[in-house]
Amino acid sequence: MERLNKIILFSFFIILIFINGCYNEDVDAQKEYEKCTSVCASVLEEDFVTMKLCMDECEEKFLE
Repeated sequence: MERLNKIILFSFFIILIFINGCYNEDVDAQKEYEKCTSVCASVLEEDFVTMKLCMDECEEKFLE
């Protein structure tokens, strides 16, 4: 019985570590996307077509 509890506890920790790793990757991708779109907006202030293309490329690169 005690061994079963240890196995369940160990499995739970492994799942938590896996979920935490996935969550961190998503957060990093979101931060990089925000940086990319900020650069697009600041460099291409008045060229809306190019800015939209730049932001689409950011989305494709970091969010897909």
